[in-house]
Amino acid sequence: MLIWIFVFVLGFWTLFTIINVWTLPSLATFSVPKRPGVISVLVPLRNEERNLPALVRSLRQADDLKTEFIFLDDHSTDRTRMLLQEAVRHWPNARYIDGAALPEGWNGKVHACHQLSQEASGQYLCFIDADVRLHADALRWAEGALQKHHAGLVTGFPQFETEGFWGRLLVYMQHVVVYAHLPVAAANRTTWRSFTAAHGAFLFFSREAYDQAGGHAAVKNALVDDMALAQNVKSSGLKTLLVSPGHVVTCYMYTSSREAWLGFSKNIFPGIGRSMPIASAVIAVHTLFFIMPALLLLAAISMLDWQLAIPYVLTAALRAAITIKASHPWWTVLIQPLSSGAMIAVLLYSIYLDKTKKGYSWKGRTYQ
Repeated sequence: MLIWIFVFVLGFWTLFTIINVWTLPSLATFSVPKRPGVISVLVPLRNEERNLPALVRSLRQADDLKTEFIFLDDHSTDRTRMLLQEAVRHWPNARYIDGAALPEGWNGKVHACHQLSQEASGQYLCFIDADVRLHADALRWAEGALQKHHAGLVTGFPQFETEGFWGRLLVYMQHVVVYAHLPVAAANRTTWRSFTAAHGAFLFFSREAYDQAGGHAAVKNALVDDMALAQNVKSSGLKTLLVSPGHVVTCYMYTSSREAWLGFSKNIFPGIGRSMPIASAVIAVHTLFFIMPALLLLAAISMLDWQLAIPYVLTAALRAAITIKASHPWWTVLIQPLSSGAMIAVLLYSIYLDKTKKGYSWKGRTYQ
């Protein structure tokens, strides 16, 4: 009897996920506005010499003469500043600024984005990370999406390219968390803060919505500033629109498993508001519904009781829907239990760093 209750719950969750996949709009389906506005593309950079050449090539393809590109060098210790100087020398619509010293109580990236927003003159502000590559029409499609849905912010979890087996397990889980947990219809059609998701690699605001929400100054000490900004947009009475960027926005997020571990340990527990009840629920749900089916599959094989394999089949179907939508490698469908295990491990480590006051380290800075 218990196995069939388990199957029913997993079946409902799989259906919920498939509906989310089906209803999440793709960025490339929106039309370019007939009267496009001025867009400010704002890029904070700290020790990004590895990413900068490819980033510049990508952004130059998106330059339609009504777009300005502003880069901020946040006290880099590598060749970032020198490469920036060279990049903007023969690029009329681009310039760079040197970041000011980090004030007390500010997150480094948030402060950099705040300074960039003060320099911007566009009707729209698009914040992207240095490891992002944009399709030539990505910015105008985002503008079209913003106008069509009368939203204050368009964002989405990009297509991820990363290195390292364990890094892939963690990075791809971002799509699983969104598609399998967030009611997409409620997120896109209401201003309820509880139903919100955003990704800092691509945040496209109307200037009015950004200012109305208080901008980055209102979330100055947030480690997960993208979520805080999106929630503030909703609190100001405007909608946010979550889209599926697909190949339109590609993010080369981490170059190693170690880098992925450090990055996620910084974000995962703060991202759920440092809430132990929520963390406990996440661990319980992923253990029960993603790891347990794999154990039941092993039991089914050893006992030749194939009804025990049904939960694993449903888990694989759930993950397959996400894999197709997000263009993940096919093998991620088979090892979803391992991905959930990796996520639980990094969540536990993130909790440990918080509770022991060791803080979160990223790019030479430590945050509590």
